[in-house]
Amino acid sequence: MFSVNPIAFTANVSEWERILLALGMVRVEDSPGWKVYKSAFGMISLHDSPVSEVREEAWFETVDPQASAEQFAHPNFSVVVRNQGDGNPAEWAVYSDSAAEPEVVTGFVELQQRELPAQQPDGHLLVQTLIYTPDVSDIAGRFERIGLQPQVKSDRGAWFGFSSEDGLVGVHIGDRIAARIGFEYTGDIEALQQRLAAAGVKAKLIDEAYANTLRIAHPDGGEEIWVMETQTDYYGYTKLD
Repeated sequence: MFSVNPIAFTANVSEWERILLALGMVRVEDSPGWKVYKSAFGMISLHDSPVSEVREEAWFETVDPQASAEQFAHPNFSVVVRNQGDGNPAEWAVYSDSAAEPEVVTGFVELQQRELPAQQPDGHLLVQTLIYTPDVSDIAGRFERIGLQPQVKSDRGAWFGFSSEDGLVGVHIGDRIAARIGFEYTGDIEALQQRLAAAGVKAKLIDEAYANTLRIAHPDGGEEIWVMETQTDYYGYTKLD
């Protein structure tokens, strides 16, 4: 069992929250400096951070985080255990040893039980953790090895999509290893754009070759947040599910 739960280390928690709630997520945890939001498929955590530490990391909740981290890391990556003994769940962070400045590739923590509020999340919204890497096949192979289900890959090898029991993962070609938070939407994406606008969130509608996407300005000034319409055109792609 894997639940996608990427973390946004952000200096603008309130703006992130406005976007997530407008997208249709619901808050399921609210602690000092830490908030967790649930969609119909996947979660997102916000960690209040100084500007110098703004980033996004790809994390998962699972029943055996240590085994998942060690299996994902082998070979050539390293596992660092954090938060042991401080009252919080231990975290197993996987680092890339090959990078000049090692980056967290992904991380695993024990599956948490949270009480859902009466308000239900938008049933069409799916959280998608995006991992950019110079070696798509390597990272994709690691996710497949720990049990994520392959869904689609590009014929040119630049994209590999996976599904877990709770959330999506996309592996995309990039200059270096980095994580981004993204979404897929299975409903009317133009209606979602209108709902975002009503909440004061501007979103550009872009007609991509494979599907429409919404682009939302990043609260911390990073790359735009993508909400991708469910893919229906598979020219140049191979379905694997």
